[in-house]
Amino acid sequence: MVPLIDEAETQRQAQIREQFVRSYRARTRSRLRGKIFAKVRWTFIFLLGAAVVTFIVVHRNNINSAATSKTRQQVAQLQAKADSVDPLRQSAVNYEKAMEEVANK
Repeated sequence: MVPLIDEAETQRQAQIREQFVRSYRARTRSRLRGKIFAKVRWTFIFLLGAAVVTFIVVHRNNINSAATSKTRQQVAQLQAKADSVDPLRQSAVNYEKAMEEVANK
């Protein structure tokens, strides 16, 4: 009996099958690597967020006191600016008071 498929065709089909299996395994590894890296990335993001929250909770009093002191400084500066009235405005206020006193007499 004569075989329908000769030796060269059998080798070619085996090579095609082997190439297909290699490419399938490479795609599978690539997908698995992508999934692993995505999970690792999200884990690091979670850990970074947890570290920030922990830092804020631990240093809450220091942060609060720093914010309070900064606010007090700003209020003091605004109050100083409001208290230091320029001479022209002060003379206008004095003139108005004098006019009110004259009008009330």
